[in-house]
Amino acid sequence: MKTHRVFVTLAVTLFLNGCGYTDPVDEIPETHNERGQGNAACGADRYQGFVGEKLAAVSFPGNLKMRLLEPGSRMAPGFDKTRMNVIVNDAGLITTIRCG
Repeated sequence: MKTHRVFVTLAVTLFLNGCGYTDPVDEIPETHNERGQGNAACGADRYQGFVGEKLAAVSFPGNLKMRLLEPGSRMAPGFDKTRMNVIVNDAGLITTIRCG
C-alpha cells in the first residue's frame, strides 16, 4: 500500500513538472524574437529607450499588457503578440523589451 502511494506521488510530480512552465529566461538569447514578430504589435518599439536602464527607474503605463521576466523565472508557454516582455538581468537592468 505504501509503495503504491509513493509511486502515485512520484508519477503525479513528474507529470506536473512536464506540463509546467518552459523556456527559462536565462536560456533565451537577448535577440530572440519569437515567430519573427516585430515589436510594434505590443508597443515594445516605443520602450526600446528603457533598455540598459534600471527597472526601478522607469515606469510603464498601468494598462499595458506586459510580463516581467527576471533571472531564473520561467515563461509560461504561449506566444501573445500583443503582450510586451520586459527582461531584466541580475543587476536589475532591463536587457530586452520585445513582444511575446
